[in-house]
Amino acid sequence: MRYLDFGSANSPALNLALEEHLFSGRAADGAMLLCYVNTGAVVIGRNQLPWAEVSAGRLAREKLPLVRRVSGGGAVYHDPGNLNFSLFLKSAAAGRPDAATILQPVIAALRSLGLPARLSERHAVFVDRYKVSGTAQYMAADKIMTHGTLLVDADLDRLDRCLEPDPAFRITSRGRPSVRSPVANLARLRPGLTRVALVRALRQAFADVYGPITRGSPCSKDLAAARRLAAAKYRTWRWNSGRSPACTFEGEGEFEGRAYRFRLHAARGVIRTVEVGGPDGRASRWQRWAAKWLKGRRLGTGLPDVDQLVVAGLLEEPGAGAFHRWLKDRLPAALPLP
Repeated sequence: MRYLDFGSANSPALNLALEEHLFSGRAADGAMLLCYVNTGAVVIGRNQLPWAEVSAGRLAREKLPLVRRVSGGGAVYHDPGNLNFSLFLKSAAAGRPDAATILQPVIAALRSLGLPARLSERHAVFVDRYKVSGTAQYMAADKIMTHGTLLVDADLDRLDRCLEPDPAFRITSRGRPSVRSPVANLARLRPGLTRVALVRALRQAFADVYGPITRGSPCSKDLAAARRLAAAKYRTWRWNSGRSPACTFEGEGEFEGRAYRFRLHAARGVIRTVEVGGPDGRASRWQRWAAKWLKGRRLGTGLPDVDQLVVAGLLEEPGAGAFHRWLKDRLPAALPLP
């Protein structure tokens, strides 16, 4: 079995790109185990709507990017207190290999450290009643990647702050929502545990199943390819936001002493329809303006600037400027890119 360590904490966009590159190009060589550490980020599953998982404004204040991974599953918080692992395997049998079997070495490693670990029905790793790792899988041709992130000594207060959506919206979508569970750091459950000791235990547990381990690190050619992939995919709006499933945002608020509500429908990250409702006939007028301003725009890019709208003749009706300011404060904010 080959084991690659990515080294010190690095950009989540680069590490996810390196993981994908290695899986696509070299997983056919046989079983491979990767370990890496990310700088701070929220990483969401392939089929998730990011605004349903996090508050974009809060992430911006925390200076944390959001990155989408290629596998499914829920949203997870990363920082240098996490240890991320990936296992690449050949998959000759039809259908998806059993995740519970694949993850047994992780359970064995934790138990060897005195932690009574178990897998949940959703293949998350628990110690007692606390979740210490989420896992996900990705298949391509005859290969499968099973990966997860282990909480060693992460900032759990920050985790709690960053894995909450903005309460200002009611959001519906076809995306897969995350399942919340109480979490804990392994270093609290087993005082004195270090990431180095955890890596050692993981290597031994996987070696017990897959045979002797050959250690290494990514070569310069792989790193260069990962940087290109990170720039073309993992650092882009198209992948992180535009890959979002169809969704609807609903909100409300008072405008000029009257209660108004709005609804945006978006697909592939682009606003398709806009509705504005209110207590009087003016709502239809505001809906026309909102549709002119927003239809076809990317989610998270807000409204066009007032100067642009004036030049385009889209802010000339009396009261339109005030409604522009009202609506601007109620739209989904931009998600920080890595």
